[in-house]
Amino acid sequence: MSENQILPAKYSKEGLFFEAKSAKEGIPPDFWETYSAFANTFGGTVIFGISENEDHSLYVTGVERPEETVKTLFSNLNNPRFTNYNLLLDKDVKIEELCGKTVIIINIPPAERGKRPIFIRNNINSGTYKRNNEGDYHCRMDEIKEMLRDSTDTDRDSEPLIDMGINCLDNETVNSYLKELNAHRPNHPWTTMDRDEFLISSRSAAMVDGILHPTAAGLLMFGKANCILGAFPDYFLDYRECLSENRWDYRLHSNSGDWSGNLYDFVSRVMVRISAKMGTRFELDGYMNNGGSDTFISVREAVINGVIHADYRVRGGVQIQYIQDRITVHNPGTMRISAKKAKEGGYSDPRNTILMAL
Repeated sequence: MSENQILPAKYSKEGLFFEAKSAKEGIPPDFWETYSAFANTFGGTVIFGISENEDHSLYVTGVERPEETVKTLFSNLNNPRFTNYNLLLDKDVKIEELCGKTVIIINIPPAERGKRPIFIRNNINSGTYKRNNEGDYHCRMDEIKEMLRDSTDTDRDSEPLIDMGINCLDNETVNSYLKELNAHRPNHPWTTMDRDEFLISSRSAAMVDGILHPTAAGLLMFGKANCILGAFPDYFLDYRECLSENRWDYRLHSNSGDWSGNLYDFVSRVMVRISAKMGTRFELDGYMNNGGSDTFISVREAVINGVIHADYRVRGGVQIQYIQDRITVHNPGTMRISAKKAKEGGYSDPRNTILMAL
């Protein structure tokens, strides 16, 4: 490689947001996998006219007929045989010179959730991809279903679970919730209602053909673990304290069978543990500790957000670890807004609106 062939750093190695294609004979067939993958993940840049050596280093080869290639690209983008949706505008595709040769730079934006999944070859099952590190991977069926669920504006957690009876809700949890609510917000209308009226008013339950059934939100918030697993087979909550060389020093998980296993009791117990470990004065107001430091408040928000915004219909479970120098929160599901919007703040697109209200 000659001196003038040294690529700019941002194009020197393929990664999560960058893919190189030689495009010697027009648009390479595997471009479409990358188009789907970038669109369904965080977006990214594809450059036509860059090839890869055996050692995975990249070098510029150029595109011979760039105008014709761009014309064909847009024609194919609007052909359902290639993809179900064209995300690109003219400004997203540029013909430029790189290292003395002509290349085509394609900036693929992340698809809004209402347009996902972006799939190729007219087949949602075999043609849906996501990006992982420097490669595209074929999405599992549960990932495709997650994108389809998130593509609608329906409050999925308000759905009545007609196969579940109201006895699937844990009475002690409901009573504990109402007791805390009455102690800290005595004028709230829910505090004057009887149990069933509260469940209906809070959309934790719904009447169907004269029978009261828990909603998805009600079951997750107040339910018994065995019932929750009946509706959400991949549901799992796990909190660990890892403060020594042991695998863990304390663990609380939803499958232990010695507590309800629902979201309300999980967050309550976890926040009591974290408060004690952080040496924080604990004054619980529902999920709110009024006696906490700014650090504790941030941790509390992370825990609550991790629980509220999880997608309990996909694998992974909510996992919280208290380690000596940090607390980590992991939840299943894809962000419904872009990373850019999340960092800017002020924009909300909750997956579980009823859980948020509770």
